[in-house]
Amino acid sequence: LRAAQAFEPGAVVLAERPLRIVEERPGEEAFEQLIALSEDQSLVYDPIWYWCALQSLTSADLGRHVSWEVMEEAQQRRLLLLHH
Repeated sequence: LRAAQAFEPGAVVLAERPLRIVEERPGEEAFEQLIALSEDQSLVYDPIWYWCALQSLTSADLGRHVSWEVMEEAQQRRLLLLHH
């Protein structure tokens, strides 16, 4: 990262809004299924990580209607840039 000016230590150089904010959704059927799988010790990671993955899918990825807000394809492309 290069800057055209000097910054003080600790100064904010770049600020960007999050691409997606994911929260637990008690009462949401898919989230509750993840909780149940976790309680059965069928999941390797905590349910929130699988929930985050589901929240990053587009309607084309899912192939059906879901009760949560799906990610737009352009937003998903930007998110995937963080992974690669």
